[in-house]
Amino acid sequence: MTAHLQELLSGDRAWTAPLLAEALEGRFFTRFHPGTVRRRLLALGYRWGRTRYVRVET
Repeated sequence: MTAHLQELLSGDRAWTAPLLAEALEGRFFTRFHPGTVRRRLLALGYRWGRTRYVRVET
């Protein structure tokens, strides 16, 4: 899931947690709640910036 999330976010498209959850469902054939996707993104170091998640180096 982590690698696929990073692959999706590396493009130019603006993603929301519900859209990412839907994309993950299409890839892994299991449902992901948008809250779960948000928590995973935060754990990976991504932060919400305007209309997309961006990785913040701390």
